[in-house]
Amino acid sequence: MSAKKVLEAVVFMCMIQIICIGLDSDIASGDGFDGALRYLDWNTFQGSSNQDEGFGVAANGTSIYSCGWSRSNWGNSPVRSYSGDYDGYVVKHDGDGNRVAHTFLGGTGTDRAWDIEVVDGYVYVAGYSEATW
Repeated sequence: MSAKKVLEAVVFMCMIQIICIGLDSDIASGDGFDGALRYLDWNTFQGSSNQDEGFGVAANGTSIYSCGWSRSNWGNSPVRSYSGDYDGYVVKHDGDGNRVAHTFLGGTGTDRAWDIEVVDGYVYVAGYSEATW
């Protein structure tokens, strides 16, 4: 991301779209953003053709993490495979929007990941599970 800095990422429900908005301090805009211009840095879609929802997003300066739930397997080589019904998921994107890794969380019951936080290199996920796993 060179001179760009990740400010925020947004997860839209249903069709899961990650949007990364950057900051370029070299461009004075005078629009109330302390002389900086916000712009779309990248966006990407994730999920299946089945039912998916995104709920949480977090950034640690070099990566963006998102979480939610899905009713189907998607993506190549998840760290932990989809188990069935509703599974929570976590996805890690690099600063350019490329998916680095993803995993499904849960068992055969309903499992959902509601929120995500990155602290000192550790990823914390809060959610709900009806399964034993």
